[in-house]
Amino acid sequence: MNAGKLITFEGIDGAGKSTQVALLADWLIRHGADPVVTREPGGTPIGEKIRALLFDQSALHPLAEIFLFQSDRAQHFSDVVLPALRCGKTVISDRCYDSSIAYQGQSHYVGIIDDLSFYAMQSKSPDITFLLDIPIEYVPKRKQENRFDKQTDNFFMSASAAYQKLAEEHPARIKVIDATLSIDGVHEQVLSYIRPLSSL
Repeated sequence: MNAGKLITFEGIDGAGKSTQVALLADWLIRHGADPVVTREPGGTPIGEKIRALLFDQSALHPLAEIFLFQSDRAQHFSDVVLPALRCGKTVISDRCYDSSIAYQGQSHYVGIIDDLSFYAMQSKSPDITFLLDIPIEYVPKRKQENRFDKQTDNFFMSASAAYQKLAEEHPARIKVIDATLSIDGVHEQVLSYIRPLSSL
């Protein structure tokens, strides 16, 4: 059996990742696939506990935050992503490695994030990543429900710039999608890359 594909969605908070993940999963199901939909942080029982800690704890040292995200990622790949890929399934993840570079990389620990992610993901990288690109002024104001919601506009602008740099460095993998379009318009952009992948 052929190995499955890992599809990830990236972008700043409010870009519409969760919506597009759900739409792609529905499209794949209607075309005979059985995708696995997951997310980071989270995706496993242990990961959900780590997610709660990451989102609620405001006094985390930057390195502690990085290690928690990577612990979640290691469990996620071991328990969910890699087993599904070995079974030939398509895995769709709301966030993955690139988020760590864009967000935690702002603390200047990019080298550590690279190394830890390599081991956490057991050397597997996404087959295709959709970067939902949207200016900060287009993002609806979020409720202040966790510490990430409370970050400044400058923080999210820096994250967006980091994503753009990643897209420039990895053009074969990262596909930049105009997220200012309608939901259906964004979905059609995604499908323009998915349809040629007949193995899905």
